[in-house]
Order: sequence, then structure tokens, then C-alpha cells
Amino acid sequence: MTILEQLTESIKKGNRNEAKRLTQEAINASTGARQILDALIAGMDHVGRRFQCNEIFVPEMLIASRAMKEAMGLLEQSYGLDALAYAENAAMFSGRVSRGISQPAPTTNLGPAWR
Repeated sequence: MTILEQLTESIKKGNRNEAKRLTQEAINASTGARQILDALIAGMDHVGRRFQCNEIFVPEMLIASRAMKEAMGLLEQSYGLDALAYAENAAMFSGRVSRGISQPAPTTNLGPAWR
């Protein structure tokens, strides 16, 4: 199993220490930021699918997201870029991320509920 595959597995398990160690190993091995981000996103993708199918719950989702946050911190420090924005932009072009503003529906008799 490669470092990136192990990194994906550590995110799936929510193992912060392992995720940080593997991210640092990948950085030391001159792995590109995009490749590391893809491994992190793949792990969270898996966690998201399991959450959607009710196989895991909010606590497990939060644990995995904290592991990814730790790994992202190392990535941002090492590559000197806002890796999160980079990942979001890259994912948006592949159709994985959508960003929008949610507004409450206006009420019918009393006018809009917000202004």
C-alpha cells in the first residue's frame, strides 16, 4: 500500500496522528500537493458516503474531519499555499463541491421572514 493509500485509510478511520505522519512522509517524498489533497478528499468522500447511507453518524464524521484538518495544516505550512481553497477549486471543476447561500422561504401572509 502506498503512502497516499495509507493516508486515505487514516482519514477514513479518523486517525489524526497517522494522518499527520503520513502527510509529512508524503511531503518529504516530494509528492505534489494535488496528489496529497486527492488522497485526503478520497478519504472524506468515503466517510461522506457512509454517513449518507447511515452507516456512520456525526461523531465519526467529525473525527474524520479533524484528521483531515490536521493533515491540511501540514500541507498548508509545507507548500505555502491555501491548500483548502486549492482543493475546493479543483474539486469544483470535477463536480464534487458546490457552494451556495441558503435563504429561508418567505412566509405567505406576513411578508418575507428575513430582510
